[in-house]
Formats: sequence, structure tokens, C-alpha cells
Amino acid sequence: MNHYLAFMSVLFFVCTCLIRRDVVADRTNQHFVPQFYFRHFSSDQRTIGTLLIRDGRTIAHAPLKGQCARKNFYGSKEIEGIFSQIESHQCQAIRAALDIANNASAPMFTPEELSSFLDAVIFQRGRTALEIEKRAAATEKMLLECFKHHLKHSDDVERLDEMLHHIDAGNVSVTEPASTTVLRSISVALESSVAISDLNLCLLRNRTDYPFIFSDAPVVLYNTYCRNVRNRGVLGLQCPGLQIFFPLNPWTLALFIDGDKYKGPFNDYMQHDLVNRSDVSAINALQIHHASNAVYFGDAVHESYVQDLWHAHRLTIKSIRNQCVVGADFWIDGKPPKGNILQMFEPQVRYDLSLSFVECEPIAEHEYVFTPRSPKIHRELQELREDD
Repeated sequence: MNHYLAFMSVLFFVCTCLIRRDVVADRTNQHFVPQFYFRHFSSDQRTIGTLLIRDGRTIAHAPLKGQCARKNFYGSKEIEGIFSQIESHQCQAIRAALDIANNASAPMFTPEELSSFLDAVIFQRGRTALEIEKRAAATEKMLLECFKHHLKHSDDVERLDEMLHHIDAGNVSVTEPASTTVLRSISVALESSVAISDLNLCLLRNRTDYPFIFSDAPVVLYNTYCRNVRNRGVLGLQCPGLQIFFPLNPWTLALFIDGDKYKGPFNDYMQHDLVNRSDVSAINALQIHHASNAVYFGDAVHESYVQDLWHAHRLTIKSIRNQCVVGADFWIDGKPPKGNILQMFEPQVRYDLSLSFVECEPIAEHEYVFTPRSPKIHRELQELREDD
């Protein structure tokens, strides 16, 4: 954990331009899903199968170099260089996970490897183009609401009513560079991997002839236990019932799951074999619903399977956008709030996941009261953010 917090110090050092630009290699083509991850799926290490979400068109052999990359996505070449160093540690942790899943004689995670693996999951979650798309509109709404609150409680604002009218009429906007949004997301991610350290880790080994696929936002958070809760966020890293799906290659997937809310083999064993095609397709459907632009598959022989899966879900695919709600009607710590609450949260993907090896009784919306899975970890995170 301290290792990555140190990297964050360097990151902000870079952002203030105190590192000389002329000592950094040209890194303008910046990937938000790293190329080493693509190679775990690629059958020839150079190309990848691609399906475009908007129309289902497929490209059997798309070059790896151009996938999930944008020019200066992170805002500077220096930041890309730092992220490359972080990726080298996380790549080793992912390889360790693959060895544990598929090699009976492989040693279990060292504490350092497990920590790096958790970091890899949360870092990948926070660094994608989808994170920018999710947050943009809700962040603007939240900032405008905060600005309105500021104006209403200031004593020296001229033409207050006129300013409020223009805000309510949509004539005022608040935007920020995409790189700022993603760097904020990453900075939170790099401090937050401890939040999922209490989840059970199960390495799913795919024994079917259907491969795991992945999207341009491959770390998917889901919550079957809270699938009926619609009026607030249930994908927080310390939320009860959280599930995290992260494909590692076509035949291996890391599942992080709340062992208190679900029953299944993951409570007793770190490895579990999937023998039902339906389970693989259900997990793959999450990737389709969580994608921004594309999903990927490793071998051209699976092109028709991926197309069929997209056709089965295409009418229910809906872009994921964070919601900003003013005046939520839930209580906090067992008490009604004083005044309106401004709440921003990510809704679940529009898909009801059902897996044969996971048993769960979803909670009713009116029964749900947020309690962190681990109060100790929750306190540690709060203290860390207060110190910042």
C-alpha cells in the first residue's frame, strides 16, 4: 500500500511539471487497458478479436497497439511512464494468479503479490475511458448544485436571482479536462485497494468450450444481494454483497465476492471449475453490458459465439452513467438527514446475473441499510482520506 502511495506523490509531482520533459521517452499513445493484459488473451500475441458494441460488427484480427489507447489520455508522457512502472508490478501479480489457478504445484500468493493483485484490480477499474463517460454529467450536476448552494448563502452576490435562473435553465456548465477526471479516479483507486481485501478471492477455471471475453472496462462490479436497491449506490468497495469480476485470460477469471452474503465453493476453495456454458456466458454478458465501445476475444474461432451473445443482449444494453440525486429520502446512521442530501452514485449494469454456483437471497429495497462489511477497514480508509 505504501509503495503505491509513494507513486502517487511522484504522480502529483509530475503534474506540477517539476520533472524535466526532455528525459522522458515518447509515450503519447497511452493505453487505459495495458497491452500485456491483451496478450494474455491473444492467440498470436499481436492481434485480438474485437466486437463493436454499437452495431455488433467484428474484426477478427485487430492490432493490439491501437486498442484501448488515446493520444495523451493521461495528460502527459511523464504520467504514462509512471503508470508503466506500476503495471510491471501488477503484471507479475496477475501471472502469479494464473499460476495458482492452473498449476497445482504453484505456491500461494505472497503478501506482496496479493497486495499487488488487489492494486491491479482497483487500478484497472479506475483508469478507463468508461470512468470518464460515467462521471461527466453527474459531476457537472453536483458542481452546479454546490455552486448554487454557495451563491444562496453568500451575502454579496449581485443579481442572484438572475444567476440562479440561468443555472436552472441550463445556460451554465461546469466541465473539466478528461485527463483530470481520470487522474482523480486513479488517485482514489490507488488508495482504496485495501477496501476489497476482506472479500473472498476465487479463481474460476473455465472448463467449457466458450472463452471468457473482456471489454474496454474489464473490471466489473456487481451486487446480486442488492439488486433490488435502486435509490442509492450499492457498488461501493465496502458495500455488503459486492462482487468483482476480472477476466485474466480466456480460461481464467478472478472473482472477488462477499462470503457473508453468498454461499458457494468460493467460501472454501480458491479455485473452482466452471463446467456450465451458461455460467461463462452470464459472466461474459457482464462485460458486454459494462463496455464503452468494444469487447474482445482471443481467437477468431469464437467470433460467431461472441456475435450471438451480443445479439442476445443488444436490445437491453444501456450506457452506464453515474447519477446525481438531490434530496434522497434515506436515513443516515439511523436518523433522517438535516436538509437535502446530494448523492452521486454508479447504478448497476442493466442485467440480472444468475450463476449456478452462487446462492443468494437478495435484500428488499426497504430493508437495506448500509453497513460496511469491515468496520475496521472502513475506519482506516476514512482516516486516510481525512489525513489527505
